[in-house]
Amino acid sequence: MVVLLCTGVLGLYLTFTLKSFFITQIEQHLFSEANLLLSYLPDLSENPSLDKFARSLKHQVEARITILNSEGKVLGDSDQIPSSMENHLFRLEIQEALQKGKGTAIRFSSTLHQNLIYVALPIKKSSRALETSGTSEAPKLMGFLQLALPLTELEHNLQEIQNKIILGSLMAMLLAVILGISLARSLESKILSIIAFTQRIAHGELEERMKVTSQDELGTLIQNLNQMAEKLGEELKVVFEEKKEKETILASLTDGVLVVDRHGKIILSNPVMEKLFGPDTSKLLEVLQSQTIQNLIEEVQEKKSKVSDEIQILSPRKIDLAVEAVPIKGEEESPEGTILVFRDVTRIKRLEQMRVDFVANVSHELRTPLTAIKGFVETLLDGAIDDKDHAVRFLKIVASHSDRLSRLLDDLLTLSNIELGKIKIERSVVPVEQVVQSVLLMLQQKALDKGIQLTFEASKDLPPVLADRDRLIQILVNLVDNGIKYTEKGGRVSIEARVREDQPHLMEIAIKDTGIGIPESALPRLGERFYRVDKARSRAEGGTGLGLAIVKHLVEVHEGSMRIESQVGKGTTVRLMLPIAT
Repeated sequence: MVVLLCTGVLGLYLTFTLKSFFITQIEQHLFSEANLLLSYLPDLSENPSLDKFARSLKHQVEARITILNSEGKVLGDSDQIPSSMENHLFRLEIQEALQKGKGTAIRFSSTLHQNLIYVALPIKKSSRALETSGTSEAPKLMGFLQLALPLTELEHNLQEIQNKIILGSLMAMLLAVILGISLARSLESKILSIIAFTQRIAHGELEERMKVTSQDELGTLIQNLNQMAEKLGEELKVVFEEKKEKETILASLTDGVLVVDRHGKIILSNPVMEKLFGPDTSKLLEVLQSQTIQNLIEEVQEKKSKVSDEIQILSPRKIDLAVEAVPIKGEEESPEGTILVFRDVTRIKRLEQMRVDFVANVSHELRTPLTAIKGFVETLLDGAIDDKDHAVRFLKIVASHSDRLSRLLDDLLTLSNIELGKIKIERSVVPVEQVVQSVLLMLQQKALDKGIQLTFEASKDLPPVLADRDRLIQILVNLVDNGIKYTEKGGRVSIEARVREDQPHLMEIAIKDTGIGIPESALPRLGERFYRVDKARSRAEGGTGLGLAIVKHLVEVHEGSMRIESQVGKGTTVRLMLPIAT
């Protein structure tokens, strides 16, 4: 098929190329004859009928001759009566000659019933005649000389060439098939021998070897298979020696490993099992007899392959475990027991849930303002823009949601830069009192508008901290702003700073409020991206859900720590531990 395709493409290319070449040669010949005829052509104005001239020169030129006036009317033709012929002015070769000085065309002749190639040249009044008349005007167009030649012989020759190409293609294909079958049978014989040899190796007949009969790729393959069989026999001996070593390695694995026989009796366990289930073996037996583990063991016995599942235990502590069960195969390939591997995936589960929550929260946070912006813009486009009062209100809402999107993206970028280490922390000696006073001044009006009292208490001779002043202000503004948001009118938000007595190298800055508080179950998740305890209220306050996450990361970058204490209905305290400047 490849040979046939190649010869077919080559045949088409050669046919097209030869046809183009021959047509070009014919055109050049006809133009040469036409230019020669122009020198013998009598004056058209004095010879209204030029049939005799055309017919007398036809056999010398070996082409059909047609003479037209400037309006396309036939004045003389070597093959037809001029009066019976239609006007030729708008034919392709005449128009091309009129515009470019010469024209060509190939078309089917309705009078001769075959394809012809046409060339045309304009007939102009000679410059000598113009000089004789005493004028200096450009030569005047008198008519057109058209020559035509049938393409029957050319098409016949091209058809013969195509037939020969087709015949050659079929012969080449036949030869390729014969050679291909011969080569395929030779390869098939060698490959079948290799297959039989590898099957014997698969059944353990490692002493047998194949004879190398050639130095080609298959010969190299046979030689490699012989070497492989030899090495395989040597390595199998090593495998049995390593078996005991692998049993010892099981005891040093970080995952819990439990080996049971076909009756479910414990044969072996490693020390990690005790960490997972506690020293009391009754808990281990309880898990082993659970329906999930029993199903795993039964499935392993049936499938004779590894299976896995997940379980959760509540005692001695709540943990999620991924359990993999692997069969222990005996000499007769029947499972003699089961190896159970217990892996603690509690942290992974929590991280997966955080990732899912993060994606969902980002989508939700972006969808809400985008939906609002789109809705109000569509309302404006539907005609509300003509209502000035409503248009201004809608645009303010769109601007508000745009600001919310901007804050969200800024917070995400800030958090990402902190985690990637792109935000440089320029730590210096920073007086805590000055920073706190700046924060209170920034948020004083917001607190007054809500009727909340802001206070600051600090121990005497408070030392400075080693921190980035701007980042420390950002941390405190975020925490105090949260306190104002979630504290009702008449409440109080205070900042207290003191040196830790038990850790004199640390400064404790506590931000306390008398707000709504946070449930104890939610405290471990504070600091996660987009996590909100009261989602509706947080969004109403314009928060992005990233503030505490940014604060947490900034504090960690300062080599400090953050702890949150809260009681529902009584308030929340955020304690920051920052290093003191020495």
